[in-house]
Amino acid sequence: MSSGIRWSALGEYSTEGVIFVVYVILARLLAPRDFGLLAMAMVFVGMTDMFSRLGTNTIVIQQKRLTQGLLSSLFFLNLVAGIIVGGVFFLLSPLFGLLIDNPHVTPILRVLSITFVTSSIGSVHNGLLRRKLLFNRLAVIQLSAALSKGAVAIYLALAGYAVWALVIAILISDLLRTALLFFATAWLPRLHMDWREIKRVKSFMFNITGFGLFNSLSTRAGNFIIGRFLGATLLGYYSLAYRLQTLPNQYVSHVVGRVLLPSLSAAQDDDALFRRRYLRACAGVALITLPISVGLALVAEAFVLTVYGEKWRAAIPVIAILSLVGAIHSIAVLSGNIFIAKGQTGLWLKWGIFSGIISALSLLAGLPWGLVGVTCGCAVSTVALACLSFIISFRLFGLRLSGLFAVLRPYLLATAIMGLTVICLRGALDKLALPPAGILVCCACAGFLIYSICMFKIRPPAFKDFIDMLPGTAFSRLRVKLTSR
Repeated sequence: MSSGIRWSALGEYSTEGVIFVVYVILARLLAPRDFGLLAMAMVFVGMTDMFSRLGTNTIVIQQKRLTQGLLSSLFFLNLVAGIIVGGVFFLLSPLFGLLIDNPHVTPILRVLSITFVTSSIGSVHNGLLRRKLLFNRLAVIQLSAALSKGAVAIYLALAGYAVWALVIAILISDLLRTALLFFATAWLPRLHMDWREIKRVKSFMFNITGFGLFNSLSTRAGNFIIGRFLGATLLGYYSLAYRLQTLPNQYVSHVVGRVLLPSLSAAQDDDALFRRRYLRACAGVALITLPISVGLALVAEAFVLTVYGEKWRAAIPVIAILSLVGAIHSIAVLSGNIFIAKGQTGLWLKWGIFSGIISALSLLAGLPWGLVGVTCGCAVSTVALACLSFIISFRLFGLRLSGLFAVLRPYLLATAIMGLTVICLRGALDKLALPPAGILVCCACAGFLIYSICMFKIRPPAFKDFIDMLPGTAFSRLRVKLTSR
């Protein structure tokens, strides 16, 4: 298990590192409008993708009794669903282009319709690798797909393919990922369809698929609203900011969540142990994500001008706002593990429907104030929904908000002190007329030093927590921390 967790972290970190570097290069080669057009297309791809995968990945991992009949049935059910959804998506692409009021999106959607078939084919294989804890193979697959996607996108961007550099890269990396999943599992489906097996998991499948649909609605509503009413260029700025906001989730919350779900599932009948494991995971996430998110918000201008260039200046206020939201979201996203571990997927689905509707309404409410208004609407709804998700999920195992706040207090205090220091330093550096790169380096170093000192004084074990969170041999202790009494 510890080896699997280590590979999971290494795979996640290396893949996201490659994607981040590639994204920076592409941001300098392509125009914001190119990223905006892709983001418009991904609105519809993301909202319908769950129908082609049907939660198969999670079913394969979660089921106690996994038969060859069930695996083959899920594979062919997924394949048929992927073909149907991809075909319908291809035919409806012109309508989607009209909905978002941009005909340039239609050919992009038609090409991306192929990915519904490829992703549906590899879903069972992905679940098998995760169930067997073969994260070393998954890490190689993730990294290979990311490298191929980056290489193709950069080559085509240099060749002048504009947005098509991004689209073709997605398609090629998806095909490669599916092929590698087949090779890594060495499992081939039998020509068999057992509807009794499908019936056994249909409730679980429905709830997972339903939540995925409404969660996608929630996360992509901003892209649709901005693309439809404000245009592709402003959506390009928003998509860059949103990606940066999700980085702490990808680097920390997602990796911890992979360990947390089986850990909480094993303790689902012991609420006291359940609480300790959940709070320990929240503390580990907060240790890293809070200072990174707040720090990025404070140096957003220097970061954007140094890394992405002057043409992305309009994204600065959006990045600052969403980064602050990311600090809260990185912890709130762990709540989903509570619903699943407690077997409350029906409640999770209801929550997904409610949160999706509220998110969309809040974004529409900010539309009269332009891009910043929509971003503020996103921020307000995210914070409110995060607090409400804590209240609802905490009732399942007897935890209060005050209990979570007590655990997070040291990290919040240290982050606040770091933030005040960076604000004062940034003001002094502005008077010296330093270039953005100089301001970024000075503020980043000072923030890291102050936060480290504060954590050493406020909570001495924090350094041990940090070492336990690192990928490598030490990272294997994360599972020990989460599963220890």
